[in-house]
Amino acid sequence: MKSVQSFNRLLGLTFLFVTILIIARITYTGTWRHIFLLWNIFLAWIPFVLSKYFSVYQYKSTWKQLFLFGSWLLFFPNALYIVTDLVHLQENGAAPLWYDVVVLFTSSLLGLAFGYGSLFHAEEYLLFKFGKKSIELGHAIIAVSWFIWCLPGKI
Repeated sequence: MKSVQSFNRLLGLTFLFVTILIIARITYTGTWRHIFLLWNIFLAWIPFVLSKYFSVYQYKSTWKQLFLFGSWLLFFPNALYIVTDLVHLQENGAAPLWYDVVVLFTSSLLGLAFGYGSLFHAEEYLLFKFGKKSIELGHAIIAVSWFIWCLPGKI
């Protein structure tokens, strides 16, 4: 339990760090260039929060569990999508490039931490709900789907 609290505290401190960096960048440059990162971090945070309710809802009615899992599944891609914000890394002269590197990479790592934390909770929930054999089948389906999706020229 202590490690979960430490992880949550680390996520909160990292979010505070990114927020301070963005505010400092806005103050220094006079532009709102990276303010979108706060919104993207918020979108990455939603599935993390939803996934914390999996353990609470595992004994509730099926429709509540499906609604919660569906909501989590709807928001989950946002947590990983934050990595695409690295495309905004460019030298524009308004702020030092190293500063933007720190802001964008820290934001991306925070989004990934939210994503993988929520994925861990989802996997625990699915293990409880369906057992280990079903989860292994799910992993195989995901791996095959990913392989097919990544094929050059797509089938």
